[in-house]
Amino acid sequence: MKYEIQKTLVVSTAHITSMDSDQLGDDANSNLSVDLIVSCYNEFGHSIWVPETEDPNREKDIARVYSQAFMKLLEITREQRCQYLRVDRDGPIYDNLPTYEW
Repeated sequence: MKYEIQKTLVVSTAHITSMDSDQLGDDANSNLSVDLIVSCYNEFGHSIWVPETEDPNREKDIARVYSQAFMKLLEITREQRCQYLRVDRDGPIYDNLPTYEW
């Protein structure tokens, strides 16, 4: 039997801006965002589905409301061949990524 395995890149919420966090909350609660599929991860953060291939038009739309730091996380998620990005307040902080205090 072959099982489907879905990989998730986990990062601290310190790697996104407070505006990113607010926008993720809005997108998760409204279901109006056609650009991102976001769900709340308890009160700790959010899970974001990341398509395998990059769509330039979609990326432009996302970049209009999210920071460059968040866009970089989407890029890294794809590079690591993950289906999901989880930003988690208890997630790891990586030295090679910018951090934000909020």
